[in-house]
Amino acid sequence: MNEQRRPRRSPIALTLKAIGYLTDPKSPPGKLFNAWERAATGLMERLGRDERYLRVVGAAMNEGFRQHARAREELTRWVHAFGLPAQADVDRVEQQLARARGQLEALEAQLEVIASRLEQEPKDRNKVDDARP
Repeated sequence: MNEQRRPRRSPIALTLKAIGYLTDPKSPPGKLFNAWERAATGLMERLGRDERYLRVVGAAMNEGFRQHARAREELTRWVHAFGLPAQADVDRVEQQLARARGQLEALEAQLEVIASRLEQEPKDRNKVDDARP
């Protein structure tokens, strides 16, 4: 049984090969894809310049944003009703902790400078005392 097996191709390699076949202008699915892409590109170019379409799409996007904001507000109310912190509360606490951490690090650096100066001061005083007649 000296059959040599071909090495298994990774799923990514197989996926890329399939995409290459499906989009190749010479393959039947590729020809269809390219025809669809040309038609869709032309349509989107026309729609992208149509004021009514842009107005409707813009209004729909704005409404979607408002609905998302309302849903977040409602979820926050429900979470608070159960006595739990909402994501905004957690984010606020994390920001406060980050600021406190920064202040603590600055304070530690200042204390290290003060400690090194205090350690140096007795040595300097001893040098002055030794130099006196």
